[in-house]
Amino acid sequence: TQKTISVTVEDTTPPVVDAVTSTTVTLDNSGSGSLAVADVLNAASSDACGIASEVLSQTSFDCSDVG
Repeated sequence: TQKTISVTVEDTTPPVVDAVTSTTVTLDNSGSGSLAVADVLNAASSDACGIASEVLSQTSFDCSDVG
């Protein structure tokens, strides 16, 4: 006889984001600049379930982003 059960796993431990407090994007002669994850996150970021990937919502900047 085979039985089926349902198991729900809840990740209730929030991730630890160790980000720099500020960073500067320097635009080159063409008015373009960029950031990488390593430019804004320190090595101590972690998650109880592991970190599958780290991405930035914006990585490229130009004169229109200067405010």
